[in-house]
Amino acid sequence: MSDSWRPLPVITRDSEAFWASTRAHEMRLQRCGRCHKFRFYPSEACHFCASLDYEWIPISGKGTIHTWSVLERAKGTPYEHHTPIAIILVELEEGPIVMSNLIDYEEQDLAIDRRVTIDYEDVTDEVTVFVFRPEHTAGG
Repeated sequence: MSDSWRPLPVITRDSEAFWASTRAHEMRLQRCGRCHKFRFYPSEACHFCASLDYEWIPISGKGTIHTWSVLERAKGTPYEHHTPIAIILVELEEGPIVMSNLIDYEEQDLAIDRRVTIDYEDVTDEVTVFVFRPEHTAGG
């Protein structure tokens, strides 16, 4: 697979459906059946109203950079030979803020409110992580 150097997520009962959706390259998030808010990271109860009622809904995969940082050095870590890495917080159109990486970008793409779109990196046969690209380079 493409990124076997990456640390892998721990997949739990609550997050299993989420990771299955990224593996299918169609990210889904939990949406509360009571207050109808999307939530991330997956959990048994709603982060807003504590309801246990939810469904898994496909998301648009679009959002804006909320904030960012670039990891320039990572000596002694799994990332050591893969820097620089743009670490971004993305506010999804559906509301939640998620952390990921920005790939295939130019320096000017690292900007608050910059539009981004989701992409996927198959790390192993079981794990696919989501990343983002600047919206103008999406679909590649």
